[in-house]
Amino acid sequence: MATYVYEADIEWVEDERIVTPQAFPGCFGGGASIQEACESASIALKLFIAEYIDKGKALPQATFHNPPRCILCADVDETFIEETRVTAAP
Repeated sequence: MATYVYEADIEWVEDERIVTPQAFPGCFGGGASIQEACESASIALKLFIAEYIDKGKALPQATFHNPPRCILCADVDETFIEETRVTAAP
């Protein structure tokens, strides 16, 4: 299993918090609290990373501000990639 660490931005949109790892366009998580939004974004990040690995795409390099804004960690292994693989329709 490998652990991937990326920085994310936190935004407040009305009553919801949105957490977006900028290295992965379209990847985000949301929730009523920062904790919920970070947990949701971590799951989304894990799915994005698994898809990149499964398709043989190079992962974006992690970059961090000083100090970092929000740090997300995602543990991804072959079992997770297999379980979440999207198969094409026949």
